[in-house]
Amino acid sequence: MRKSLGVKVYSMLIILVIAFMGYNLIANLGLNESKNSISNLSNIYLKMQGDNEIVSKYVAEIRLYSNLINLYPREENRMIMAGEVQGFVDIIDEAFAEMKELAEATNNTELIDSLKIYRESTRDLEENVLNTANLKLAGDAEGALASHSLMRDKVIVLQEHQNTFAENLNDVAMTDAKTGLQSA
Repeated sequence: MRKSLGVKVYSMLIILVIAFMGYNLIANLGLNESKNSISNLSNIYLKMQGDNEIVSKYVAEIRLYSNLINLYPREENRMIMAGEVQGFVDIIDEAFAEMKELAEATNNTELIDSLKIYRESTRDLEENVLNTANLKLAGDAEGALASHSLMRDKVIVLQEHQNTFAENLNDVAMTDAKTGLQSA
């Protein structure tokens, strides 16, 4: 009898240890999925948000410079500003290149498409501001002013596309986060 009682106790302990190990394995798989989701949030979505903020900042800069190129009283300062616009455009282009890579990593077509449209409208504004600056550098003040007058409509379109992209980015990030938490 003692022997059979010991076997029963040990077999129950073995069953409990196996159940505990199985539970830990399942819990760790869920935890790893959560970690991957959090990693995606920080490595993809937060970086894209940061790049979008860079774009916003430098779009504001080129808009300001376009205004100052035409309105600043000293010609010398207007020429200096006109020469600096290309540097801001280059920073915007770098931010969009990184956002494109990150968006493609999500495999979300809606996000990729909204980024493409946002990029195109930003490119239209960049071309307008660069044209204004180049006309000013070439000494064509009237042409620069005429080019500058087109900026307002381009900015309105750009802001709409930027808002759409930001909404899509937030939606995709939230969906990814929820998926990661639900799998935990």
